[in-house]
Amino acid sequence: MLIGHADHISESRSLKDQILGYSGSELSDDEEEDCLEQILYSASFEELASNYVKYDTVIWLAISLLLVLAWGIGLLMLLYLPIRRYVLQKDLSSRRLYVTCTEVVYKVSRPSFIPFWGTVTIERRVPLSLVIDIIIEQGCLQSIYGIHTFRVESIAHGKAAPVDELQVQGVSDPFVLRRVKQNMFLNMIHYSFWRQI
Repeated sequence: MLIGHADHISESRSLKDQILGYSGSELSDDEEEDCLEQILYSASFEELASNYVKYDTVIWLAISLLLVLAWGIGLLMLLYLPIRRYVLQKDLSSRRLYVTCTEVVYKVSRPSFIPFWGTVTIERRVPLSLVIDIIIEQGCLQSIYGIHTFRVESIAHGKAAPVDELQVQGVSDPFVLRRVKQNMFLNMIHYSFWRQI
């Protein structure tokens, strides 16, 4: 159920070789430029897309029903539910989360939650050198649907950021993504060590 996939860039090298592939020698400028654009891992959202829409619908219904009882505003929220589900499905189908040699990149392009306001495009890039921690959480309702929250904490202005740099739900296998990041961090340490020698 929680199966991620890796997009291999070159057929001659496996994902493990790409992640652990820095040798003791220094990289040339051409190799460093290739490394900046090379996608080491691409996360998939397709396997859990229907579960995520169901999960979000349950939360929306619960809030709507409470607001119907309190003020009656929940009726408007219930009428808005089909639009919200449509936007979530488009959101999930356009999400891209991938790791390069230097950064974690998240891109999404979806319709606006307000009808007829166009398309919203979000792109977040988090340099791996500034990442403090990768947190994978799963609440009670999320565990029913098999969904995890993937958060990336980074350094902002010399100290930990008060808000997560990146927070994504619905990644098929967030543990593989965490392992890729940890291996890249070890490679950066290894590379800087050999560069000093």
